[in-house]
Amino acid sequence: MKKVLTILLVLILLGLTIFFWYRYKRLIGRYSNLIANPTTEYVTDTVYIDKPFEPEPTFSQFVKPKRILVYDTIHVVHKVKDSISYSISSQDSLFQFILEKDKIKLNLFNQTSGIYSSRIFPINLEDYQYNWYQGSLTSEYVGKKLKIKPYAYAKCRVFHNLMDMGAGISFKTKKFDYNLGLNVYHYPSYMKGIGTDLEISIKYNF
Repeated sequence: MKKVLTILLVLILLGLTIFFWYRYKRLIGRYSNLIANPTTEYVTDTVYIDKPFEPEPTFSQFVKPKRILVYDTIHVVHKVKDSISYSISSQDSLFQFILEKDKIKLNLFNQTSGIYSSRIFPINLEDYQYNWYQGSLTSEYVGKKLKIKPYAYAKCRVFHNLMDMGAGISFKTKKFDYNLGLNVYHYPSYMKGIGTDLEISIKYNF
């Protein structure tokens, strides 16, 4: 009976692994297609609103730049002292921004001094929303306090010939992931056959 349950569990883990792999490949394919053909799925509409414009209110948490670069010319970078203001003055014009998964880079030009500068801010688009207004970046936490997601994994420790597979449920909070699931292991150097066990793990997110 134990062997039958073990085989069923291995098949379930294998099926989950294949499912998540194909799902990942499909999402990557859709993303690549969107990047290659950015105008195929979306049409821009122009909407005229009969009311005065009001900016969105800023958030309570002020985001400081991780790094500030100041250029005497567009090719020369100087180290930035702490005395340089985190805020951007009205003389600084934003002429370019680069958005990445975990940071945004703002390139500015000061019309009075003729100096270029860049400010690089760390961001987390999954759990925070951001508001850029009058030279300052503010944020607000919008992530769920608790996320529940399934997981599956397979790993091999090559030098000791140890193999593990597992699947279960992950309870994700802002700083910790609590995992509860079933583990299937094969350690030929220490024991014969395939073993199973209940696994509990905690992971800290820096």
